[in-house]
Amino acid sequence: MCIAQVLSNTKTFFAEVNQLLDQLFADAKQAYPKLQVTLTGTVPLAMRTQAIIAHSQYDSFLLALAVISVIIFLTLGSIQAGLISLIPNVIPALFTYGLMGLLDIPLDTDTLLLAPVIIGLAVDDTIHFMTHYRVSLMKTRDMASSLKHTIIEVGPSVLFTGMILGLGFSVQLFSEYLGTAKMGIFGGLAIFVGILCELLLLPSLLLLFKPRFGLKDVADKPVSELAKAG
Repeated sequence: MCIAQVLSNTKTFFAEVNQLLDQLFADAKQAYPKLQVTLTGTVPLAMRTQAIIAHSQYDSFLLALAVISVIIFLTLGSIQAGLISLIPNVIPALFTYGLMGLLDIPLDTDTLLLAPVIIGLAVDDTIHFMTHYRVSLMKTRDMASSLKHTIIEVGPSVLFTGMILGLGFSVQLFSEYLGTAKMGIFGGLAIFVGILCELLLLPSLLLLFKPRFGLKDVADKPVSELAKAG
């Protein structure tokens, strides 16, 4: 029996116990309206704590995403470019939790901490890439040339810093504590997915949507001319 099924059965059992308690103390609650009967113990307390942490991490992820979005919009000065920049930052977290779901790995107090950490690490490379592209575009007024120059200049630093962070994060997988080991495995994997998003997906999105950052007279060459640019 997998862990997720055990947790599901445990929740069902506690729900049935709570219903039984409500029935047993129904008369007492009528006599004493303020009476509260709560199921307690190590396991119920741990499950309630995990539920509280899950809800708070969900709120933290949304708050971090909102704050980062505002900062990106203000930094780049373009709503279109800001929306494009958010995609490579959200995908690693969605991929990681989606993979955990496919592998039937339940969320716990450790893996729930991954989402804000992942988006916080990924956004650094995104801002680095996008600001460099914007500055280059202001100078050359040529999208293909600016994108090629950005990939050549920023690509190696994104790759090396991502590999260092990913391998450093992956060290945790040698921990004897399963929660920390899972953070190492999926955290490192998310960082490597983030590298691919920064170096492959983000340039593709720039070529597809062609944000101009409010600039005029920007050359819009076909994608086939990117290899000839510069």
